[in-house]
Amino acid sequence: MLQREDKQKDFFDSYVYQRLLPQKHILLDIKEKIDFSFVEEETKELYSATMGRPSFPPSVLFKMLFLEFFCNLSDYQVVEQVRTNVLYRYFAGLGIKDTTPDDTTLVVFRRRLGENHFSQRDKPVQFTRSRPYHKNDNAHVEQKNWTQVRQWLGYHRLDKPVLVGLINDLYTQEWRLYHNFFQPSVKLVEKKLVDGKHIKRYDAPKTPYQRVLDSSYVEVSVKRTLKKQFENLNPFKLRKIMESKLKNIFRVLCSKKSQATIPLTKFLSGNIY
Repeated sequence: MLQREDKQKDFFDSYVYQRLLPQKHILLDIKEKIDFSFVEEETKELYSATMGRPSFPPSVLFKMLFLEFFCNLSDYQVVEQVRTNVLYRYFAGLGIKDTTPDDTTLVVFRRRLGENHFSQRDKPVQFTRSRPYHKNDNAHVEQKNWTQVRQWLGYHRLDKPVLVGLINDLYTQEWRLYHNFFQPSVKLVEKKLVDGKHIKRYDAPKTPYQRVLDSSYVEVSVKRTLKKQFENLNPFKLRKIMESKLKNIFRVLCSKKSQATIPLTKFLSGNIY
């Protein structure tokens, strides 16, 4: 049975939230500026108005799923955060004394929404999923996320808009050249099953630049241009510039001063204070 979110919280909830919530936080901005009431309208056909046990308000469950995506949490983790973290609980729309939905409830809610509910909308939402019994189909994407992002930038929360320009400048300039011309990698050549074990054989390590030169599908003029570019590159110089730019990025991350209005040229010069 459909149960709607109670907009009128009691005095105790107001007292607790007023004193324990942070003054500024991106989740507070999202809650203030985004009206989640559309969830009730979108899900009204999935619930009976008179039959069954009272459900958790769909808007509460939807916000918890949003927290999963936004904060990179699992079902279990978001339930624990909503149960113990005042900010998450306030964002989800739960009172201090309200029961917290468990992870199974989130799974059922996600399944109840289903793919058809999203694909048959006026503005359909495209779904992608792993193959049956191949839950690690996305492993290649995660692997690149580690070698090309996390190894350089770590696990910091990159929530300052000005970082976009700094990181784009790093990746489109020195990092791109350093990675494509001087960072070799191996490719899987053969995989076979021997006595119940998978045996893998890889080719010799090559850089993306070397693989392009070996390819018969690339025009000679393109290879000639890449060779000239390669002759003018110095990996030690590229690495030194990259480390300098990374220092600027981390300096911005660690700075408590608002960086939104400071020009990018000022960041690149290292003068951000």
